[in-house]
Amino acid sequence: MAELRILKENVGPGGLTTTDATPTIVWSYVIPNNTSGDVGIKISGCDATGARYVVYTWTAAFQRAGGAAALDGGAVTAGRTFKDGTTPAPTFALVGSTLTATVTGVAATTINWNVPIILTLSR
Repeated sequence: MAELRILKENVGPGGLTTTDATPTIVWSYVIPNNTSGDVGIKISGCDATGARYVVYTWTAAFQRAGGAAALDGGAVTAGRTFKDGTTPAPTFALVGSTLTATVTGVAATTINWNVPIILTLSR
């Protein structure tokens, strides 16, 4: 019988901040072997004044068999993107067999991040 697992996770809000321009991995997930699934992720961040802000959404379908992970269509599908002109864009990608989300803040600026994730996995 096939197993279906749904993971709902929210990294943040309020517990995840950046104070400089160092890239920070905010979420990662190693895709188990012999599985397929999809993931939806939204990354939003804002400083206390609202002058620095970013909102990005992505979806991706994936599978892993024989040790190698692959994305449907070969890439993550970007959805809505909305940001000010200076806050760096977050990234979401498949790195090896690991889905990885990364944010980069702004020097000398505290940005609070919110990262809701929904992952569905089938075996």
